[in-house]
Amino acid sequence: MPGKAASETKRERDPAGTRQRLIDTTVRLMLKQGFAATSVDLICKEAGMTKGGFFHHFTSKEAIGKAAVEWWGRMGTALYAAAWSNTQADPLDPGASDARHHGRLHVA
Repeated sequence: MPGKAASETKRERDPAGTRQRLIDTTVRLMLKQGFAATSVDLICKEAGMTKGGFFHHFTSKEAIGKAAVEWWGRMGTALYAAAWSNTQADPLDPGASDARHHGRLHVA
């Protein structure tokens, strides 16, 4: 289109963001329905991606499953790291450390 900048006619590429969107979608689906019921087709549909885009980032369903589990582990560790390092907090006080609001994942 004449008069439009290239960035306006094409989407900007963000490989890391795209990969993370696929992982986030996979984690959400796995929590909702389990890994066995989570297909590559469904991951692509929910993430708004093509299968070609999926396979550009992951070689298989198992590969994204592994990435999703690794992400979950990092997220969980990060949530509790502050609580583990705070030796003054009372572990029995429910208001002392509320990790629920620090995560990125929201499961509907």
